[in-house]
Amino acid sequence: MKTIGIFDNTNYNFILNFLRKIYNINLVKDFKIYNAFSMKNIINEYDILLILADVNNINIEKIKHVITKSKILIINGEDEKLYKIIKESNLKDVYVLTYGFNSKSTLTVSSIDNLENKVVCFLQRSILNIDNELIEPKEIVVKKGNSNFSNKKLLGIIALMLKLGYLK
Repeated sequence: MKTIGIFDNTNYNFILNFLRKIYNINLVKDFKIYNAFSMKNIINEYDILLILADVNNINIEKIKHVITKSKILIINGEDEKLYKIIKESNLKDVYVLTYGFNSKSTLTVSSIDNLENKVVCFLQRSILNIDNELIEPKEIVVKKGNSNFSNKKLLGIIALMLKLGYLK
């Protein structure tokens, strides 16, 4: 069973409810998901760690710790502080998948339709999901429903769904 850590300083349960509602995912059955921001879960090792929080003085030590216990990192490609931490950590055999609004990120946004409350994401490079299936570059339409996620956090969640194989 794969373990997933979600590192975010907002309501962790809100993220899980969004995934269940929008993607009909039974996360409890298929995966062990932990709030990696919580001190009680900081000792865990993760197959996949999704970092949604920006690095700041309050969480920097937690981030330094949890990235060393993860095999796959899904990170904001625009967070220079996080890149610096990863580089200084000398991580071995860690796969990094980036999301963000820049042209270097693996997953970015093509367009935002506020009227329809949907975002069109663009996978710019091929990736392998956790089952080693190839996912070619493509656009992914995401209906946000009534969620009020920032588009940046939504990109991180979509990157996780791609890596888990829910979006092919």
